[in-house]
Amino acid sequence: MSVIFLNGSGSLICDGVDAGQIEFSIAEPSDSPDTTKRGKLWGNKQAITAAMDAQKVELKPSDAHDLLSLDVEDTDRQGTMSFSVL
Repeated sequence: MSVIFLNGSGSLICDGVDAGQIEFSIAEPSDSPDTTKRGKLWGNKQAITAAMDAQKVELKPSDAHDLLSLDVEDTDRQGTMSFSVL
């Protein structure tokens, strides 16, 4: 199985409001029956805290115009958040 990684920075949008800039990494399986994209966010604890309380969380990568809808899965003590792309 091969995986493509997308790394970068962007804005975390929580319930339609820009919660701040974050760094992200998304893994996308390129030749697997499971095509779920999963990733991590870090670099802005306030934005990640806002995402934990939000009904709708989206990522707007700096180099793209499209928003990625996220399903928040977990956070850790270092202020990172695990997610799946919907």
